[in-house]
Amino acid sequence: MTRSRNSTAVFAVSLCEDLDRILAGISAFLKKDTRVLDEPAPSVNTSNLTDKIVELSVHAWCGTGDAEAVRADLMRQLQIVLHVKEN
Repeated sequence: MTRSRNSTAVFAVSLCEDLDRILAGISAFLKKDTRVLDEPAPSVNTSNLTDKIVELSVHAWCGTGDAEAVRADLMRQLQIVLHVKEN
């Protein structure tokens, strides 16, 4: 049995952002990254909402040795998604 660990990232997104585009970008990253396990399935959930931001929690199970790298790459992907605007 392979040992696994939940890699979690929580971040705030302005309500001015296109949330569907951001969720699609995160989901695409999670599906493409071979370190992320299919079971349990990765998830992206709204964990908080204020008048200015929505807070998202991303959970991805991966091998124990990959957890920190997966989280770091996820945060990098989020930075890319947030700074690429659709024309």
